[in-house]
Amino acid sequence: MLNNAVLGTIQLKGSHTSENIAAELKATQTKWNFPTPIATTDNAANERKAYEINKWERFGCLGHKINLVVKNSLGVSELGKLLGKARKMVTFFHQSSSITDLFLEKQKVIFSGQSEQEQLIGHKLIIDVVTRWNSILYMLQRLNEQFPVLMALANDPSLTKHASTTMKNCIFTFEEQTVIENLVSLLDPFEKATTIFCADKTPTMHKVLPITTKLLRIIEISEEDIPVVRRVKEKMQEELNRRATSDKITLLGCIMNPFTKNLDFVPDQRESAYSYLREEVFSNFMEVDIKKEKCNDERTCAKDCEPESPNVETELTEEGKRKIASPQIIGQPCKKIKSADTEEWLDDVVCTGQSVINQGSVAEIELQRYLGTKIAEGDQVLSVLEWWKKHECFFPRISKIAKKYLSIPGSSVSSERVFSLCGQIVNKKRCRLCPKNVDLLVSLNKNMAYW
Repeated sequence: MLNNAVLGTIQLKGSHTSENIAAELKATQTKWNFPTPIATTDNAANERKAYEINKWERFGCLGHKINLVVKNSLGVSELGKLLGKARKMVTFFHQSSSITDLFLEKQKVIFSGQSEQEQLIGHKLIIDVVTRWNSILYMLQRLNEQFPVLMALANDPSLTKHASTTMKNCIFTFEEQTVIENLVSLLDPFEKATTIFCADKTPTMHKVLPITTKLLRIIEISEEDIPVVRRVKEKMQEELNRRATSDKITLLGCIMNPFTKNLDFVPDQRESAYSYLREEVFSNFMEVDIKKEKCNDERTCAKDCEPESPNVETELTEEGKRKIASPQIIGQPCKKIKSADTEEWLDDVVCTGQSVINQGSVAEIELQRYLGTKIAEGDQVLSVLEWWKKHECFFPRISKIAKKYLSIPGSSVSSERVFSLCGQIVNKKRCRLCPKNVDLLVSLNKNMAYW
């Protein structure tokens, strides 16, 4: 798969038009001799168009999708006043060191002597950042956590008139505090989901469908929801259903996880997923190496021969299940490989002719065996990659599909981290580093753990 960091670097060059991005992508593929890639990018229109031009598959970063879902959902009018008060409160503390000192003193008075709350002493208020939705969650969590301290400080007679007025205008009422508590509980699962699929060293594509299903269940509207939270949930449902729809890559990534291959949590999509898998298996089953032997000067020499693709006819039954007809293998008879302990005297018997193997039947059997295999209790301690390493020999064709789709990251966070690292390396005091040295430093930082 084409590395996301490479894709991001390509997009920084020259114009950002779709045609230029597509040309840069194609040139990079040719230069590095990449196979046809499936890459994860953000959801910008010019990037989507660039992949359409090159006729490459792409997956829209789930991190960007969730960011847009949450930001658009928090834009409802009912929350504008609350978030405005929260930002004004935090900004006031950041601009006044004396108020911050009083805030820390109140923490010691209120939280001291309580083992569970002593760890809250020293926590400062957090301001949100426009480009990161989870910073809104962190800001609200900290305000919710420090609400008793803020209430005590707002009624402190030692405050100046200006500070007292600002605090009383920005402090949440008890009704608003209830809204904040409910909002924090609603946003917390989105933060957990973001943390899961932003992993660098473990596959994440097989988790995309379970994560989106989990989030859809969490934002189901309940009769107990207060009006503001109900409005936010409605907006979240609308955004998530529009942006995080299941596609071929998502379904194949999930079905390549042997622990979730039955798709019990989304039974309505099971038939589509199995259809995609069947197409992949039968379009790639000839990639499994077949050893043949050719005769040269009356001496046997083993050589790999790529057989011609068999003619496989498919038809769709009334039930919508795909059946594979008996394939006809096309090719000239050639010498076969013999074992090392087979005498030459038997060459005319075992090393001539051609065995006709119904590759379609073999692939279908492997497919059915994979879908029907139960997970052993001892395999529960294995990760997805460890399971495939252990069982690869039993599913040679499907394991190739697993490598293809499990290697696709669920988000483009890895490349964003590379850009952040470059910004830390190239600073005002190190502004004359040549590009080659920057590349080496970034490569060392990202790969030292593997050496």
